[in-house]
Parts: sequence; structure tokens; C-alpha cells
Amino acid sequence: MQDILTVITIEERDLLISELETQLHTGREELALWSCLLFVYRHSRLKGVREIYGRIYSLSLWGYPLKASSSGTPKLDETMLHFTDVMIQSLRENDVGRCGSAVKELIGWQFPAAEQYLRNQEIGLDELRLTPAIRLMVTTLQN
Repeated sequence: MQDILTVITIEERDLLISELETQLHTGREELALWSCLLFVYRHSRLKGVREIYGRIYSLSLWGYPLKASSSGTPKLDETMLHFTDVMIQSLRENDVGRCGSAVKELIGWQFPAAEQYLRNQEIGLDELRLTPAIRLMVTTLQN
């Protein structure tokens, strides 16, 4: 994300800030990471970076319905509020290092938290790694 923020126009940066502020003011902070990931995906000139950010974005999509089905996630809400605030402030100050660190920190917190949630639901990691068709094939071959 840091490289992108050094080459975008002021208008593009301001559009991202505006999008994040809208999410903050409407109580939709959970969308802030998606906005940042999609922003990098759209603006990166490097195919590899676009692929990585696109994959991170797609991995985070499955977690959104989990939030709606849970009985409240105050830690996630607090974390996303903090992330959104930090991103807005960092973008305004043109602090690209802080933006990159905020994304890295959030993702580093979210994925282990999601894994723990799935384990609490008794969904094993082996189930997450295989598609149903492959899982059926592997199960059939083992019998």
C-alpha cells in the first residue's frame, strides 16, 4: 500500500479519505479494509501486487457474513473503528508508512481471530483448505 500512496494523485487520495469517512460516519467501519484493499488493487501497476491484494480481499469476503451471524463482536468493532481512524488521519498527513503498518497490523489480527472463530465452531483447518469436490475425492480415495 505504501508504494501506491506515493504515486496516486491528491484527488485519488481524497476520494479514499472520503470513502473511509463515509464508512466511519455511517457505522460501516468493517468495510474500511475492503476499501483499502480494493484501492491498492485498482491503482497498482504491478500485477503481483494486484493479485496479492485481490486474494486478501477475496479471503476477507467470507468473514463478513460471520459477523452478521455472531452475537456481537465488540472487539472487532473497536478494532475496525481504530483502523478507520488511523487510516483517515494517516492519509490526511500523507504518512504512507503508517498506512501500510495499519493494514498489516489489522490483517495480522483478523486472520488469527477468524481462524479461532472457525475452530470454536468446530470447523477444522483441513476443511478450510479443500473445496467440497476435492474433499469428497480425497475422502473417497482414503476409504
